[in-house]
Formats: sequence, structure tokens, C-alpha cells
Amino acid sequence: MRPPFLRLLLLICGLSFSVAPLAPGHTAAQALPSGRLSFLHLSADAAALDVYVDGGRAVQALNFGETSEYLGLSPGGHRVQITPSGRLDVLLNETATVQAGASATWVLSGLIAAADVAITLTPDLQFARHLELSDNAGAAGDNRPRLRIVNASPGSGTFDVRTTAPTAATLATALAYGNISAYTTLAPDTYTVAIYTAGGQTPIASIGALALQAANAYTLVLGGLLPGVVAAAPANPLQPFTSVRLTDQNSLRAAALTRGCNQVVLNLPVGSPIVGLLARMADPTLVSSIWRFDNVAKTLRVGYFSEPTAPLDFTATLGSPEAAFICVSANTTWNPPI
Repeated sequence: MRPPFLRLLLLICGLSFSVAPLAPGHTAAQALPSGRLSFLHLSADAAALDVYVDGGRAVQALNFGETSEYLGLSPGGHRVQITPSGRLDVLLNETATVQAGASATWVLSGLIAAADVAITLTPDLQFARHLELSDNAGAAGDNRPRLRIVNASPGSGTFDVRTTAPTAATLATALAYGNISAYTTLAPDTYTVAIYTAGGQTPIASIGALALQAANAYTLVLGGLLPGVVAAAPANPLQPFTSVRLTDQNSLRAAALTRGCNQVVLNLPVGSPIVGLLARMADPTLVSSIWRFDNVAKTLRVGYFSEPTAPLDFTATLGSPEAAFICVSANTTWNPPI
């Protein structure tokens, strides 16, 4: 049975367009800015945040646990100010140094009010500081996924972090607040991760259903507050201990795919299997098909189909970049290659 999008796609086939024109929000790799910066809100006692870059509001109403899309910035210094959403009182005022071709994420995990916690709010735990993650994971030795851990939970002390299922592996030992572990290489699978007080044997928290797919690098950021850190009568609503998984790609952090067929650019090496794009999807089961536009023949080629009986044509890339359509059954996100 032909997918419901096919009639629309066949209509598109008759159009003549090159790789360059893109839907709003998508840019060909050659035109990407020289550096990228995103922001992860993990401040347990701060409400939604606005981010200003060089005086202009670049991110609005970023909620706890949310990561912004990457901001494209020229190499060099850029003034970054963080405020409560809709207000102008500055919580953080620093300079971001952007490197050409690099991607980074600022983790905003510090606290804003001493009355919110039962510990001394030392300068390293305050909001006026941030933790910067380099999102350029570097070349992998093989195709297996890699995972690193970040301790962004103020007052938590030091953590030991281990997988408990389906196999046991140590991810971090005595990881202090503000520190980042090295990457650990694991087999593609869905894991349960346990967090311990350093040296302890009883988990203080457990994170389940952590899916790691081949050819990706991931960061698991531990944030929020453990129960023993919370004040008896906090001044602000507080967020409990939690985790946020990031996929480390030198690209858009989370480009939207809306229900239907989305025009994108695939900047993959010639000969790359189209089915490999599934690893970049937030939910691969939502992908119905991936169609590639042949700019020479002016026609669409099937690159991936969820129906086993559907025809497969041009299952690998012929050029780079290539215009394409990713068709999904519901709204989701993906990490585009650059």
C-alpha cells in the first residue's frame, strides 16, 4: 500500500529545485555559522529563563529541563545575559568565547536563593556561574555509542554512576558537582543507570529506559536537588533530582519534524546508507519513509521505507549535500548531520 504522503510527493516530483532552497529554519551545511551555542535550564529554583546574546533576546521562556536549539554565532566573544523570563533583572552576565566550527552547551544549574536550600550557598553553587560542555565528541574508535555523565546537582556531593542493566559498567567515579566524566563506550541497547553516593552500594536514584543507538555520543546531565539539600521552607518552588539526556552532534540540537513530510538537507558522505538516519531520530518508529531528491533527474528516490514490501531505490547517498524529505507519522525531532 502506498503511504498517504505519496500523492503529495509525486506532485513535488514535477517541481525543479536545487539543493540550496530550504524550508525556514534549515540551512545548507556550507552556510552554517562558524560556531554554535545552546542552553540547558537545570536551575532547580529558577522559573523560566530568557537568554540575551549581544543585547538581543535569543531564547525566550526556557523551562527547567529544556535545552534550546543551537544559536549560530560568529567566532569570538559574545555577551550572554540570563534573566527571569519577561524581566530584566540579570541572573548571569558573562562572555561566551565561540570557536570556529565548534558546538557547546551552557548548563545553567546554579541556585538563585540561599533560603531554598539547607546547605551553605557557596559561590560555586550560585546561578552566576555556568558549566560549559563541548558537544564535539570527536572521532569514535568504532560504531558503538558513547555516554558521559555530568554532575549538575548543587549540594549533591560526589557521585558514582553505573549501568545495572542489561550489563554492568562504571560510567563515573567520585564525580563532583560541576564535573564531566570521560565518554564510556557501550553496546547499542536500552540501559538502566544507577546513581550512588561515592563509595556507596545503595542507589540514591535510578534512571531507566536510556536508549543508546549506534554511531551516537550522548551526555547524561544529572540536575535538580536531592531531598537532603532542600530547605524546610524554601522561598521558591524547587525541582527534584532528575536527568536530561543530550545527543552530542555538531549540528542543530533538536530540529523539529512535523507530522507529514519535512524538507531537509542531508549532508552525508557519498554512499552513506539512508537507513543510518534513523539513529538521529528522537523516535525512529515514527519515520514512515525518507525520500531523496535527485537534482539531475528531477525526481524523488525512495531511500528508506517502513513497509517491508515497498520498493527501495537509491538506498545510499549519491551526493553531498542532498535535498530530501523525512516523512513522520507524528511530530518529533531529529539531529541533522552537518
